[in-house]
Amino acid sequence: MGSGSRIAHEAALRLGRPETVSFDRLVPRQRQSGPEPVVAGNGSLLRIILIVSAGLALLTCIALLCVHLIGSEIARAGHSDDPSVRQIVMGNDVLNVPANMIRFRSQRSAGSLDRLDLYLLWPEMAGYSEAMKEEFNRPTINPAILFLTVEPRTMSQDMTGRIPAIYAKFMEGPDSDAGFGLKRRSLSAEGGFGGEELWYEAGSPYPFAARCVKPGEASATPYCLRDIHVGRDLAVTYRFHRSLIGQWMALDAAIRAQMKRMLAG
Repeated sequence: MGSGSRIAHEAALRLGRPETVSFDRLVPRQRQSGPEPVVAGNGSLLRIILIVSAGLALLTCIALLCVHLIGSEIARAGHSDDPSVRQIVMGNDVLNVPANMIRFRSQRSAGSLDRLDLYLLWPEMAGYSEAMKEEFNRPTINPAILFLTVEPRTMSQDMTGRIPAIYAKFMEGPDSDAGFGLKRRSLSAEGGFGGEELWYEAGSPYPFAARCVKPGEASATPYCLRDIHVGRDLAVTYRFHRSLIGQWMALDAAIRAQMKRMLAG
């Protein structure tokens, strides 16, 4: 078999047709009223076969790459294990954030954002990684995952500063000792705080404060919320499982330290 015949033979096998069936029989032709078109010579036909073969090979490689990338993304359930830093501009502040700490794929590009959502594993304060994937992919709630939302400030006071100005107006009943150096007091549904309590540090001039779902609210996820001010003009709202309330002092210090590391300048 000559060189040209051998190449045509191999190309035919790659195209998935028997070697006895010519290439042009597999391509439907439109009916024409005029004479039949001139069939290309063997050289032209061979070039067409090689071009088509190369194109199919390229498409196959692209398809396999896409399957690999999409499969990896699905396996990570939307997480990223990329620790490289993304520079996020938010108002007058600049944040340098590892991509694997950014919760949503749409926010993992450098640039300007109005809101940034993060998640961290407590107490390591680490983002997603293959080594920690079981912690991030539990089928039930993992109390060790902290959720942070960073936004430009919309209020002049953080949660602690709003105790006398706002929360005091919606407190109900007497306070009770919550342990861990904290008091707790029910909040009124009239203020939009139905099923919540304010947990706050006793006897401090500027106390820690967090809103927590009441222990008796079986239908609600047992989380607490706290917001603090950081940087020039940013507010950070962090959400943590109520079971971590006893570590409130370490939590608050770790969140502030993490944000300080991320803030440029």
